[in-house]
Amino acid sequence: MKNLFMIPVALLLFTQCHFAPKEEPEKTEVEIIEEPDTLPPLKVGEVSYKGDEPFGEIIELKGRHITGDTAIFKARDFIIRDSLLIMHQGFYEPIKLFSYPELKYLGEVGQGGQAPGEYLLPVLINTLDKEAICYVTDVNNYRNFLKLTKDLHLEPVLSPLRGGCGHLDNIFHIGNKECFYTEKTNLGASIKRSVVVGDSVSSRELYKLNLREKQNFWGTYLGSLGINMAKNRMVYAYKYYRTIKFMDVEGQQVHTIKFLNEEGFDDNTINMTDGLDRNVVHYALICIGDKYVYISYSGMTPLDKVREGSKGIYITYIEKYDWNGNPICKYKLDQRGYWGIDEKRNQICMASPFYDEPFFVFDLPE
Repeated sequence: MKNLFMIPVALLLFTQCHFAPKEEPEKTEVEIIEEPDTLPPLKVGEVSYKGDEPFGEIIELKGRHITGDTAIFKARDFIIRDSLLIMHQGFYEPIKLFSYPELKYLGEVGQGGQAPGEYLLPVLINTLDKEAICYVTDVNNYRNFLKLTKDLHLEPVLSPLRGGCGHLDNIFHIGNKECFYTEKTNLGASIKRSVVVGDSVSSRELYKLNLREKQNFWGTYLGSLGINMAKNRMVYAYKYYRTIKFMDVEGQQVHTIKFLNEEGFDDNTINMTDGLDRNVVHYALICIGDKYVYISYSGMTPLDKVREGSKGIYITYIEKYDWNGNPICKYKLDQRGYWGIDEKRNQICMASPFYDEPFFVFDLPE
């Protein structure tokens, strides 16, 4: 049954189908060795497209609604790992666990609080650590860093993130106590990489995300980050510009994709109430696969999204690229919500906030 309310639009995801960074680390008990894939060299420079012309005909997908054995709850962002789907629900809420691909409710783990192993507002973090399901940190304190173990316990570990709150996004853990992430500062936004060294954290900037020399407001450059260590690739899609950057993981070689005649960030909205939400949202979320990158596209303001939803229109567009930034195709899904990619099963899984039983599955064409 459809709910009668809309979930407020946040400044940025994160989270994140979320993603992350690296340096010369100390050896630990968990060694992550990624064999590099063979990729053609990244074409450095800028390429421009007009509208959706590089994708060809848009492919429409109809979701299968999974009902009958799913819990009734407010859907939030999630991670798919092995045979589990892990979802967080907001302040003080436990993390919910589902079997995957069956999407049957298994129970919950964690609890709100400020004691060791607890959190106020959790962030789920994808990882390459084969000994973990995922990692969890707290928006209110990044020093609070938890490992969701294979036996489904939250275990406090040393955090590869500096303290503070609310200034990091798109965190991705690559093992060996290292993370990639984006950071918001009074100088703009950047991609950074940090590692635990002894009892401290060493971090360095990989790539400055500012697009305009005279505009340093970090909100202008919000976006979503994806990492593929095996392919030596990063990708960043901007929220308020229809611009995507494909890079090597050191940020040295950059391939920039732009779309002509697309609206950019309006500087006049910076000092307005809810000013960010007055801007057109282009890219909202990246989900990465071994073969491809999947990026959701809006092209509307959050207010337009609410108006669309009030008419019962829930549509998601997803653009698909290879890891060198070549457009492959574009999907139109008949639902809207938090989503993730399962390349092994060639499916998109979605948790929609507009249904009591929130899960949908979309089969991708071969």
